[in-house]
This record gives sequence, C-alpha cells and structure tokens, in this order.
Amino acid sequence: MSASDAAIRIPSMRAHHEPTLLDGTGAPGVLSAGDVTARIFWAFIGVHVILWTVMPAMTHPNRPLDMVEMLYWGHGWQWGYYKHPPLPAWIAAAIFEISAGAVWPLYLVAQLAVATSFWAAWKLAQEFLKPWPALCASLLLETCSYYNLATADINNSIILQPCWALSVLFLYRGITTKKLGYWAALGASLGLGMLAKYDMAVLVLAMIYLAARSETARLALCTAGPYVACFVSLAIFFPHLAWMIQNQFPSVQYALQRADHSRSSIGHLVNPLEFLISQILALLPMLAIAYPLWRRRGRQPAEANELDTFQQDFLLVLVLGPLALDLLVSLCTGAKLQSMWGMRMWSFSGLLLIHYASAAIEPRVYRTVIARCALAGCLIVAAVTARSVALPFMRSKPSRIHYPGVQLAEVVERQWQQHTDRPLTIVAGPWWPAANASLYLHSRPLVHDVLNPEFSPWSNDAALRREGGMIVWEKDVDGAICAQEVRRRFPEAEILAPFELNWQTKANFPPVQFGAAIVRPSVAAENAASGRNTRR
Repeated sequence: MSASDAAIRIPSMRAHHEPTLLDGTGAPGVLSAGDVTARIFWAFIGVHVILWTVMPAMTHPNRPLDMVEMLYWGHGWQWGYYKHPPLPAWIAAAIFEISAGAVWPLYLVAQLAVATSFWAAWKLAQEFLKPWPALCASLLLETCSYYNLATADINNSIILQPCWALSVLFLYRGITTKKLGYWAALGASLGLGMLAKYDMAVLVLAMIYLAARSETARLALCTAGPYVACFVSLAIFFPHLAWMIQNQFPSVQYALQRADHSRSSIGHLVNPLEFLISQILALLPMLAIAYPLWRRRGRQPAEANELDTFQQDFLLVLVLGPLALDLLVSLCTGAKLQSMWGMRMWSFSGLLLIHYASAAIEPRVYRTVIARCALAGCLIVAAVTARSVALPFMRSKPSRIHYPGVQLAEVVERQWQQHTDRPLTIVAGPWWPAANASLYLHSRPLVHDVLNPEFSPWSNDAALRREGGMIVWEKDVDGAICAQEVRRRFPEAEILAPFELNWQTKANFPPVQFGAAIVRPSVAAENAASGRNTRR
C-alpha cells in the first residue's frame, strides 16, 4: 500500500455499513436504523417540498419579484445578464414553457433545489456519523430561514445553494475514494454553481485553502481527479466567460456596485459585524432546537470526536471558511454584505453542530430533536401563510406579490387589439410593469427596458419601431421620466389614456396609476405581414 493510499483511509460511520438494528437486539425482521432514518428523511423532505410548493402558489396572487425577473431574463435566452449569470433564468424559462405558464412548477423547482441541499447534508453526515445523528444533522436545516422562509421564490441564491452543497459532498468523496466520477461530478457542480452566482468562487478558495492545510487533501493533487474537476467546470463556465469578456463584464460591475463599499473607516468594522450578526440570527433557531444535544455535552466521549484530523479540517474549512473569507473581504474593502448572501453556505451547519456538541447520546434524543424540527417546520409554514394573507392589512404599503400583473396584461392586450390585428411581440417600459404584462400575456412578448436598454439586449428601439408594441409605466414610479423618454425616442407613439388598477388584496390601498403608449408596426412590417397572410 502506498503512502497516498494510507493517507486517505478515512474511518467512516456510514449508515449502510451499520449492522445495528433499531431495537439493538439483532432480531431478524427488524428494520435497521439506517433503513428507518432513510424512510424518515424522504417522508420529511416530501412533506417539506409539498408544503412549500403549495403554500406560495395558493397565497401569492402575483408572482414574486425574483421569479418575475428570472422569467423576464430567461425569455431572452442569453449567455449572461447584466446582474447575474444565466442558469436560474434558463431554468425558470424552461419550466415556464414546459408547464405552459402554470405557477406551481416554479415553486416546485425551488423546493427541489432546497431538497437537494438537505440530501447532500444527509449523505455527507453519513460519512461522519451513525444513522440517527446523521439524519438529525440534515433535518436541523429545517429550522434555518435560508431553507424555508427565503425559498418561496426562485432566484440565483436558491439555485446556487444545491450546487454549493453537492460540491462539498463530491469533494469529500473524491478525496476519500479517488474515483474520477466524483471528481467529474465536483467539476459539474462547481461549473453550474458559477453559472448560478459568482459566489461559488468563495467555495473554490476555501477548497484551495483545504489543500494547503490538509496533507490528505494535498495528496489528491497527485491524482488525475482535481484536474478532471477543473476541466469539467471550466468547460461548463467558458461560454459565459466569453460572453462576459465580449460585453465588458457587466455582471461583475453590478456585483461591485451592489457591494456598496464604505468610505469611512468605521464601515470596515461595522459592515462585517452586521453580516456576522445576521448569520448568527439565522442559525439561532437551530441552536435552540438542538439544545438537548448541547446539554449532554461532556457526559461521555463524543462519538464524532473519533474523526481524524482530515475530517475535522474538512468540516471547519468548508463550513466556516467561506464565512471567514466574506468577513475578511468586508473588513478589508468596507463592502456591505447582504444577509441573504449567507444562504449558500450553511447546508452542513447541522453536521458541524453535532460534531462539536453531541456526546454518545441515545437515538431517542436525536428523535426528539428531529420531532422538534418537524414541528418548527409546520409552525413556520403556518406563520408564513398567515403573514401572506394578513400582512397587507398590517402595512402601509402593499408587497409585490399583490401587484395587479394579471389585470395589467389584460388591459395591455385589449388596447393592442383595438389598434392592430398583429400579434404583440414587444412590451416596453420600466422592467417591472413591462415584465409583469409580458408574463401574463398568452403571446409572451419580449420585454424592452426603455429606461435601461442595455438590460434587455435581445430587443432595442429599432425593433420596437419595426414590430410595434405597447409601452407601460407606473405614473408614480419614474412616470415623468418614462413619458419624456417615450416622446423623445418614439415621436410616432400614440399616448393612451391613463388607467388605474387595484392591488390584488382586499386591504385598502390606493390603486396603481399607469401610463401607456402604443407604437404601431412600421409600414414595411405591416406589408410583410400582409404578404405572409396572402401566401397562406
């Protein structure tokens, strides 16, 4: 046996190697702990996915902000967008087309992404722990807001989360088994993660640090695996990289602007501290639910403390390393980090918690914690449902999920049909009202952002003049600017009578005031359309 082979012989406590039966008697016909915990895991995840798919689909009369944005981008099918990489927008657009515009499949996709994170946490925990603590390490995520409250939408952070979790799992298995399949899967996860959000680069840096810190991880560099992973990830990411170079890195520029660098020295301290506090608050319910495990600490030697140095390095570096890197960047640059940016990095927080908090505890204690996780999950669903229904009556301002998107689309379509019999192919205006109108129109016209044309490169002013289209805007949100731009850039446009629509809630809010204009198709376009109709 070579030194490298010896270095990666890691003691494993995986469930499928456990001969112990649930009742500890070894009696035939009794399910093993691994079988029981597997059934509980899939039942738990199934209920989670169903509840968090049905709840927003039933309580959101209008699609949420990020979902509308993903569908607005994805309809243009680009290799990149001004704000983020393209993968989430592609997924949203593809699901929308396959489901013929149904609402619930997009919520389902978001929950399948979250379920994948749970699964990756469970599978990695099985490499470290026996069945019941491994199951507990995964299901503790149900108590963290990043795996419930923040998932009733679809956006770049939600799609990044499973890519991040799978990358950690595949890295561990690649190092410990040396199988090229796991390294290729790691490369695919990293590449897709970079197509979801550039934050994946933070995990790559943590992996590099792991190789520098751990001899076991460093020995993997002597095998073909890491280079296969690099090749696969670069092959997946390269088309987007080419797009960024061609377009002068617009999404990177947006990320730097969004970071909101502080110019005062105090900001270099306050910004990372605020981010750290926000992450602690997000994990606080998990710590509270897991209190029975903490209470028993020290009574017996902790089972997880038998892990060797590599496993401890692996957990610390890949769970806490990204947080440390974020804090370091904020400390050095003064960048203000959004609390939701922590959504990507906590899939293995439950495993880390049990590793350092648990002793040789009876399975019944883990079952108690798991039951509390299930109860907490149900309470959170009930609270969010009540919040979605009651919040408009408690606030002075309605939320995006009550926007009159369906009604806006009906008005836009009716006004267009009154002026021409051609199909509507472009809706223009500020992106939010235009994207809502496009989303609920049967023809799914392209969206042209008249205030920021570079945000919608799939269309332009010339195409709007040629094909014709509707321009809509909210009168109290950039209304004057938009009307001025329409008159300046489209003098041929006909300004229509303003109209108002009520929010989709029974709460008493002033209606949304809209302005609208129509740009008739050019004569050449009309003649071309007439010619096609004649040939038919």
